[in-house]
Amino acid sequence: MPVFDLHWLRGPASSVNENFEVLCLELLREEFPGCGHFRLSSPDCGIDILGTEPFQQKTATVSGSPKSLKVAYQCKAYARFSFDLHRAIGASMASAISVRAHSTTLTWDRFAVILPQLLTAMQRERLHTLWTRNQLPPDIRDIDWIERLLYQHGDVRARFFPEFVVVLPNKGRPLEIGFPNGSEGHQQLVLYLSRFEQRLPLECSPDLTVQGLISILIDELHLPTQAQVHSITTSNFAIEWDLYLTSSRSNPLDRMRTIRDLELPRGAEVVLVHSLQITLNMSYFGSEPPSGVVALYDKRSGWGETLVADEARLDQLIEQRAAAGSRNLRTSPE
Repeated sequence: MPVFDLHWLRGPASSVNENFEVLCLELLREEFPGCGHFRLSSPDCGIDILGTEPFQQKTATVSGSPKSLKVAYQCKAYARFSFDLHRAIGASMASAISVRAHSTTLTWDRFAVILPQLLTAMQRERLHTLWTRNQLPPDIRDIDWIERLLYQHGDVRARFFPEFVVVLPNKGRPLEIGFPNGSEGHQQLVLYLSRFEQRLPLECSPDLTVQGLISILIDELHLPTQAQVHSITTSNFAIEWDLYLTSSRSNPLDRMRTIRDLELPRGAEVVLVHSLQITLNMSYFGSEPPSGVVALYDKRSGWGETLVADEARLDQLIEQRAAAGSRNLRTSPE
């Protein structure tokens, strides 16, 4: 069962269908910035949104492969699979193929459908026949795709799902993640704050993915996601956060699986652990680091603190920032 349901969808338009289109447009713009995604006015000729995506070659690189593909998106705000949905997608695809043959502006390389529901294998196979019948590669983006982007782009989530709340604990109450009076049977977890040696109770929807839970905790705890060491040269790092069971630190929890799928016991204790990944070196000008960046500066740079510029010191500073962000979530020591 998806966490995000059309019942909770809000937006600037007067209908659920139109708000769903606007939501899809905003998510595409966040996921593919600068790729020119835009909505088509009525009549849409079977195309709700038009834009480009980077070409992704899953096999060996083919010489002369395009760098990007133009994609025509059709947004279908159907909560359930039905014959009407199958027929509506087929009609939209036929219109898009027809207009492509006679237009110089509404051309496209791929036809994609975005749905706010989780398809079974049989339902997905039935829809695939619409693409194969027209000699097109199937491209279906269902609720898994939508929810992944919603968790990655919190500003879009806040605009279109304002009732989705993260309630900070008060007087020992759990941290609640989800919709008010939403699905029953919330999963109870315990987040271990290693610096304080304290434990924070969590309650979250069992249909929340591990990636979704990590994204929310990063936002609420104000955890850093970038780091920079500046000495004679500048080194940039991406800070990756993973969720581990405190009882087993060998492998992180699978980000793509839901809390339900993991079958964690009630009150399972988890801990956030960061790792550093070197990224392309670059410099910026100014007296303050960009928002969300943990920066170490050597005194030769003339900026910031005088700190030893190495990864060990960077790890320490990141933990200090994480601890500072979690002070307002602290519970009484056990």
